[in-house]
Amino acid sequence: QRRAVRDAQTALNSALLAEPYDEEQVRMRLSGLAEAEAALQNRLHDFLAPELARMSLEQRRALIRNINRGRSRAVPTRSVQKPDKAE
Repeated sequence: QRRAVRDAQTALNSALLAEPYDEEQVRMRLSGLAEAEAALQNRLHDFLAPELARMSLEQRRALIRNINRGRSRAVPTRSVQKPDKAE
């Protein structure tokens, strides 16, 4: 499934760089990437669920703290500005 995600990212990159820009093609490639990422995520969940069952309550609490700490670092510090439509 990782390969499927990489392949979908490559296909999206190609669509983004195509001239002329084809919005329908980009949308299709974005959809393909989302599907590949979902399949990978589902596989991860299938692996994790039984592993988490073997952890103690305190270990699961520590895992949640680590996940939340990582999320707080991943939040962008500035917003991305949209391009001006007047150009």
